Amino acid sequence: YIPLPPIGVQSITDTTAAAGVVIAAASAASATVNIGPDFAIFIAESASCRWRDDGTDPTGTVGMQLPFGQYFYYDGNISKIKFATATGGSVQVNCALYKAN
Repeated sequence: YIPLPPIGVQSITDTTAAAGVVIAAASAASATVNIGPDFAIFIAESASCRWRDDGTDPTGTVGMQLPFGQYFYYDGNISKIKFATATGGSVQVNCALYKAN
């Protein structure tokens, strides 16, 4: 077991339209250093939702389903992943962001 350093927690709260993780831009001095997250854990807190990470926005019927209460471990391009409600209204998706060692 190698612990991953946590670098942030975020709640995505308005998923009536596709919404993603907001990653702070690197400063000009550190732009050549990868300071962003490498790994994330997502959980749908209030209802099921759908996600995509291929550049197309998810909708209520298109995308991979993330069931309510299920954890989703993701190590793809975190700046590309977006979530949308699967049931109408909005859903809260919480995420914890980590940096690989």
